[in-house]
Amino acid sequence: MMLLLIAAFQAAGQTYVIDKVCLGTERHYRIDGETGSRYMWQLTDSSGNPVPLNNQAGTSFATTDPVSGQPKVGSEIIIQWNNTGKYQLAAIQYSSLGCDTLQQGEVQVFAQPTVFAGNPIAVCIGSNASLTQSTAADYSSMLWNSSGDGSFDNNSTLHPIYTPGPNDQSSGSVTLTITAPGNGSSNSCTPAVSSVKVTINSKIVPTFNQIGPFYVNDTPRVLPTTSTNSPAIIGSWSPSTISTAQKGTTTYTFTPDAGQCALVTTMDITVATEIIPTFAAIGPFCQNTTPQPLPTISTNTPPITGTWNPSTINTSTVGTQIYTFTPDATQGATGTTLNVDITAPITPVFTPIGLLYEDSTPPVLPSVSNNVPPVTGAWTPAVISTAKVNVTTFTFTPDSGQCALKSTLVVQVIEDIIPTFNPMGPFCQNSVAPALPVLSSNGITGTWNPSIINTANVGTSVYTFTPDTGQGATTTHINITITAQITPIFTSFGPLCLNSTAQDLPFTSDNGIKGIWSPDTISTSTVGTLTYTFSPDPG
Repeated sequence: MMLLLIAAFQAAGQTYVIDKVCLGTERHYRIDGETGSRYMWQLTDSSGNPVPLNNQAGTSFATTDPVSGQPKVGSEIIIQWNNTGKYQLAAIQYSSLGCDTLQQGEVQVFAQPTVFAGNPIAVCIGSNASLTQSTAADYSSMLWNSSGDGSFDNNSTLHPIYTPGPNDQSSGSVTLTITAPGNGSSNSCTPAVSSVKVTINSKIVPTFNQIGPFYVNDTPRVLPTTSTNSPAIIGSWSPSTISTAQKGTTTYTFTPDAGQCALVTTMDITVATEIIPTFAAIGPFCQNTTPQPLPTISTNTPPITGTWNPSTINTSTVGTQIYTFTPDATQGATGTTLNVDITAPITPVFTPIGLLYEDSTPPVLPSVSNNVPPVTGAWTPAVISTAKVNVTTFTFTPDSGQCALKSTLVVQVIEDIIPTFNPMGPFCQNSVAPALPVLSSNGITGTWNPSIINTANVGTSVYTFTPDTGQGATTTHINITITAQITPIFTSFGPLCLNSTAQDLPFTSDNGIKGIWSPDTISTSTVGTLTYTFSPDPG
């Protein structure tokens, strides 16, 4: 390719792009000149640095202008563009007439275009293919093409959506190709091309093992959310659960989860009416007892005959055992089950009987336990004896038919307690004595005889304490002494002069009695005889 460098823009100080090429391109450039001129070519990068040229002087040429027929002379140069960037290419003509001219222009060098259509894609028939994995660089435009009969929503964008056509779907795949020309001009760039295969899968019909039939009020199976296909299809049902509330056939619709390329499918499930054998409840039985035999005839009218599995009731293990009844053939009946409970024997529980005291009246041993429901039975020995101090184990034997174990109760008989009291008195004759305590120092309650302390007579009296029943305590006595009253003795006071200062009244008598006076001070403000009363302190 030959390009003429235009010099007109140089004078205006403007940059004129004379060429756009892709990396690796070899280009021919020439300028027209005058006979006898010599030339020098110069190339600089975008920073103004010189770039070496293989033939800086260029190659002279002489030819004839095909239009005018006039001879043409000039210089040309060949440049191999190996680095991207913007370059200034200049040619200086040194004329034999002494006129030097400069012609120059900009050459833009781009990287070759690259493009990647993406990894293979698989879509379900009837679905679109989104080309989101495609990438491209250093391109001026792009165009998608299909090997099939589908269509793009925009075939000139990087990430279009492709809709497979009928032929694409019948063949099962289609190849999509993207072509991206470079930024260079005049075929200087090799267009980048990449293809991706789109596989179009047929929709799978989910398969399931047939469920049912069921019978009215049966406990149905759970609808499976995973099909029997390989790989399995996952989805949900509508209705979501099987109803056996009434007889008939119901269609259940399975809808696959998104992204599995599977079809909606259905399953018809039938609920039929059969005779269900009925039986009277059996048990519960006590562990390790002998149970009744299982009935081979139901309570229906007419009755249903059949067999049981297990055939006999086993009472060796506590818990609920399931026995399955299988009707004999041709009776139009379904199998049924019977739950038989085997219970653990109950241990009778009684309120413990506390310590009893020798010769006290013992409680009656209870014939009914504290359990709920209670256990009834009898004791050995039958009654508690408190005739002497002892520890006795009483054994309770439950009445028959209660599924209960024997139980024991230990009763201890101990010696009587002697009530103790803090000493009382002595009290002064005719003083107010405190009440006799109804609770001893060691926690025994009871009554006194006499019931109150009498201080009318001087001397010592005996008071008898009788404990309340049921405390294992014995009678005890205390002695209380009543002493004669003492008359306080004081030294005489006065006479005193009117309005004189009187001495203080003494708080302790001459015979050692303490107390208080009323009035508490001597007044000399009035002539006469005044009486002052001394009251001894209590006790």
